[in-house]
Amino acid sequence: MGKLTVYVATPSLGFEIDLLTNTFKACQLINGKLKTNDCVEYVNITDTIENELKATKAIRLNNKLYMYNAASGAIEQEDLAEDGVEILQSDTTALTRFEKNLYVRKQKFNCTEESDQQDTSYQPISGLLAKSSYITLKTTNFAVNADAPATGDIITWDGVHWMVSEATKTYTYTPRKRLTLHLALKALK
Repeated sequence: MGKLTVYVATPSLGFEIDLLTNTFKACQLINGKLKTNDCVEYVNITDTIENELKATKAIRLNNKLYMYNAASGAIEQEDLAEDGVEILQSDTTALTRFEKNLYVRKQKFNCTEESDQQDTSYQPISGLLAKSSYITLKTTNFAVNADAPATGDIITWDGVHWMVSEATKTYTYTPRKRLTLHLALKALK
């Protein structure tokens, strides 16, 4: 789900943000590094000043300020940062939560409605009527992009989350070959 950021407090202690709870989770480091093959960005948040470990960076997460406390060995919420402490911005807005899963918001793209929205109802269980909405979008943004939406992806369109139920491609020649992607979407309610 993208690059992991580890906030390094000591060579053996680091913190990462738990994306489900938006809290800091301690992780064990070996010489300041995680034992993983994933893409990791390391940010030092402490420094030894006059033989004492002090926080040199604060992290702003969801409009709250957090700093490492050497006495407790944890990242704690603070009201203010001391002079000379750099404030880092942590962004968790690139995630969309739907039920118990996390989805990364990869990119925005231009598109147009290819069909009008169709609202229907169906019976998944006898006696239970459920409403459903469908729409088709058309885009030419993914002519050479490998991150084109595919079946099962979630798209936010007009403030509503939609799941791609079918993605079809058509090609036109003007005189170059040009890809048009047609996305059949079903509303998630």
